[in-house]
Amino acid sequence: MSDRNEETTAPAWFAALRGRWRLRRCVLVWAAPSQPDAAGWPHVEARLTGEVRLDPAESAIALHYEETGVLRLRHGALLQSKRRYLYRCEVGESQQQLAIDFADGPSAGLPFVQLPWPALSERDAAEGEDLHLCGADRYRVRYRFETLHGAMTSVDKTIDGNGKVHTRPGAEAVAWDRIKQRGDEAESREGDNASPLWHRIVQRTRVRGPKKDYAIVSILDRIEA
Repeated sequence: MSDRNEETTAPAWFAALRGRWRLRRCVLVWAAPSQPDAAGWPHVEARLTGEVRLDPAESAIALHYEETGVLRLRHGALLQSKRRYLYRCEVGESQQQLAIDFADGPSAGLPFVQLPWPALSERDAAEGEDLHLCGADRYRVRYRFETLHGAMTSVDKTIDGNGKVHTRPGAEAVAWDRIKQRGDEAESREGDNASPLWHRIVQRTRVRGPKKDYAIVSILDRIEA
């Protein structure tokens, strides 16, 4: 599948990503499996609230992703945040995929993830995942696209050196619980009828490396098409 293709008409699933989105993000850190509270809920290391715009690019099968927001660190410090990506629809003979490239910083122009676009396994959602490598760090990235709002449940399992399985709340479930505790969910329904297709995007990144072990969960709710 080539990096760029000559298709001029975007598939409906890709075109429906355009618009303004409300962004909420949590950075979550768990205790190590060997610690007594390893089966408990992780703490929130940082939160971000802001807005995302997905606007048409020069090609009909590309979208500029731009997010702006305020990052609140665990101990209260506030930082302005901005991030840009390029979303591309790649069309092959038998498969379509969503390619996401970095569009700022030293990695601008390099690929982030490529998500094969599946036939909808559920009536109201589609999912894709990929592995991004950055040196010794591994970024397991999963996207979920939803037409309707719903509760999120997930569980993470790890196996220690003795073969014992440790079960912990998954990142989506924890982030969802924190958001509901803050009373944000009622506001997120503002744009429920704005789009004929995607109303919510959930992006989860699980990061593991020699000195890294955390998760980032981003929830985007449509404001307007």
